[in-house]
Amino acid sequence: MSQIISQSSKTFTRRRPADVQGWSSGQLLGFSGLSGQTDYEKGLVGRLRGPGLLELCLPYLAEVTFVGPVGPIEWGGDYLVAQNPADPLAAVFVDAHHLLIRGRCDVSESAGLVVRRQGDMTLIAVEEFLETSAISSNLDGLIESRRSWIERLDLPETNDPLCAEALRKAILMVRTQVMSPEGQIGRRWSTPDRWPHRQMWLWDSVFHAIGWRHFDLPLACEMIEAVFDAQREDGFIPHMISPDQVSDITQPPVLAFGVMQMVVAGADIEWARPLYPRLVRYLRWNQKNRDTDGNGLLEWYIEAFEDCRSGESGMDNSPRFDDAQQLDAVDFNSFMAQEYRVLAILAERLGYGDDVATHRASWQQYCDLINQILWNEQTGFYHDHDPATGRQTPLLASSGFLPMFCGAATSAQAERMVAHLSNPETFGTDLPVPSVSRCSRSSGEKDMWRGPVWVNMNWLIVSALESYGYVAEAKQLQARTCREIIDQYQRYGTIFEFYDDQALIDPPKLERKGRNAPEISPYHQPIHDFGWSASLFVDWVYQAAKLNRD
Repeated sequence: MSQIISQSSKTFTRRRPADVQGWSSGQLLGFSGLSGQTDYEKGLVGRLRGPGLLELCLPYLAEVTFVGPVGPIEWGGDYLVAQNPADPLAAVFVDAHHLLIRGRCDVSESAGLVVRRQGDMTLIAVEEFLETSAISSNLDGLIESRRSWIERLDLPETNDPLCAEALRKAILMVRTQVMSPEGQIGRRWSTPDRWPHRQMWLWDSVFHAIGWRHFDLPLACEMIEAVFDAQREDGFIPHMISPDQVSDITQPPVLAFGVMQMVVAGADIEWARPLYPRLVRYLRWNQKNRDTDGNGLLEWYIEAFEDCRSGESGMDNSPRFDDAQQLDAVDFNSFMAQEYRVLAILAERLGYGDDVATHRASWQQYCDLINQILWNEQTGFYHDHDPATGRQTPLLASSGFLPMFCGAATSAQAERMVAHLSNPETFGTDLPVPSVSRCSRSSGEKDMWRGPVWVNMNWLIVSALESYGYVAEAKQLQARTCREIIDQYQRYGTIFEFYDDQALIDPPKLERKGRNAPEISPYHQPIHDFGWSASLFVDWVYQAAKLNRD
C-alpha cells in the first residue's frame, strides 16, 4: 500500500495534536450487531465531543464528563479505554441499552435514562430496559472480546504505519455500523454513520459490502440482501429503509454490480439466483417510472427542497439540479447500462440463456443513447440533457466520468475525458475528483456535492480508468485519495463524508447543505465516521496488498 500511496503528487504531514489524540470530536460509539441484538429506536448511541466529554445522542440526550486528566484513549467503536496506566477510565456497551463506565464521571440528567453507581462503576441505561445486574458485568472481559474481533482478522500487510492505523480505524468504524435484523429488515444490515443517518440506504449498502467482502463475505452478502427486504411487488426499491419505514424515492441502481462484486469475491453463484428476478423487476420499474419524456433516457426525481433537489440521485444539493428540472442524467443512465451489462453476465452464469441477449441489448441501447444525447464533442465530456429545451446543460460534474464505468465511452472519448483529470480548469485539482469542475462553480463553493471530493465517486472513477487501461492514472487517483483519508484521520481521528478538492480546508470546516452549523443541526456539518468512505478505503488497501503479493 505504501508504494501506491507514495505516488501521490502532494504529500501532507498534518498530525492531530497530542492533547486530543483519541478524543477527537465526532467519533461515534454504539453497540454493534456483531455482538448482539441492536435496537433502532431505543439503542444508545454516543459521540466524543473532545477530551473527557462523551455526548449521548440517541435515544435521549445526555452528557458524560470524565473527571480529572484523561489522557489519550483507545477507541474501539463500542468501547474506549484510557491509555494512562494511572487512570482506570474505561467504558463499554454491555448491550444496546446499557453503557458501563469505570472511572470518575458526571452524567447530566435526562428523561428516559437512568444512572446507577457502585464503587467506581457507573451504569447508564435506557430506563424501560434497565437491568441493574449489568453494573456487575465483566467490563474488562467485554472489552477484550470486542478487541479480539479485529485481532483475529487477516489484515493486509503494509509498511506504512499511518495507513495501518487508519485501516484499523476504518474497520472498527464499519463494525459499529452493523445492525441486527429488526422489523421489516430480516437480516443484518449496515447504516452510514449510526447518527444522524441511522437508516439503511440503497447505494451505501453496496459500497459497505464492497469493503466487508474482504474479511466477512457472508455479512457483506447480507448487507446487499437486506436492501431487497423492502422491495415492492412492482419492483420499486426505496432509497432509505428503517425497521418500520421506507422512503418513496429510489437511489442509484448499483445492486446488480454489488451482487457481482460478491460473486467475484467468492460468493456462490447460487446465492445470486433468488436476487436475479428481483434485480430485473427493479430495473424495469426504473424504466417505467423515470423516463418521463419517453426518449429512452432516465431522469432523477426532483424534490421541492432547495438544499436537496435530488436525494434520489445521491447528489442531494448538486448544482446540476438547481433549476429544479428533470434531466436526462449521465449518472442514472450510466448506472442502468452497467446494471444490464452485469445482468447479462449473471444470466449466463445462472443458466438463463434466453435473457443474456436481452440484457446485452439493453446495455447497448443505453450506451448508444448516452453517446448520442449526452456526449459533448466541444468539451470532450458528458453532460446532462434537458428534455424540455432539447439542450445539454453546461455544467461539468464528476458524474460525467461514469460513461467510462459502464463501457459506453469509446477509446477516443475516454482519452479526452482522462485529460480533464490533469486540467486545472476542470477536474485537475490538488485533490481530485471534485464533484463539480472548477470552471462550473464559484471558487468559494465548498458545500457537499457543489465542489468537494467524494470517496465513492473516486472509487467508481478509479474502476473506470482501470477498465480502459489507464492504470497509472487510476493508481495516482487512488493514492491521492487514500493519502487525504489518512492525513485527515491523523489530524481528527475520524473518516469523513467528503473532502476539500483544494486540500486547503479541513473537512470539519466545510459546509453541508448551505451552512456549517452543527449547533443547529447535525445535517449541517460534514459527517464524521462515515461508512462508505471507510469501507472503500478498506477495499483499496486490501486490493493494493493483493497486487503487491501477486
